[in-house]
Amino acid sequence: MEDHKLFFLPFGFWVFVLGLATAYVFYRIVRIYFWPKTKGKIVKSYLEERLKKLNYNHYIAHIEYTYVVNGKTYISTKIFISDIPTDKGTAEKLIKEFPEGKEVDVYYNPLRPKEAILKRSFTTNMFIQLLVFFGMFSVFLFTLFYEIIYYGEDVAPLAQKVKQFLHKIFYGE
Repeated sequence: MEDHKLFFLPFGFWVFVLGLATAYVFYRIVRIYFWPKTKGKIVKSYLEERLKKLNYNHYIAHIEYTYVVNGKTYISTKIFISDIPTDKGTAEKLIKEFPEGKEVDVYYNPLRPKEAILKRSFTTNMFIQLLVFFGMFSVFLFTLFYEIIYYGEDVAPLAQKVKQFLHKIFYGE
């Protein structure tokens, strides 16, 4: 096999690694929609400022709540499946939505009841990761199948067509 035919393998390796990470994120997103819910109560609700990173203040809506599963009381602080810092306005909205003393629905993992969340939704970061992965994966699959089907043939005509297509999209040429 010619050396230039193996160009897609390093790219494929990273697509595979990113794919495993994305599959895990996707699994985490999907599984929360099957978690049962129970009633809980907010015991602490305050805004927490984190250290500046790149001249940007990060904020966390620190919301602590209790809930009971199978007669055992649990305490959690997770709002979403992934805890990420946010801007002050978003954190303040969460504090207003979950004030101290409020009774709330808590979604918990039936296999590990200590794992619970207040909101069944995924973050923008998760969506972007899925989008990037599926974009890279489709390019990898196209390259792989093209290499298999047209092994040994000149790929210059296809490269020229792709270049023209991309120029038309990005530059209107």
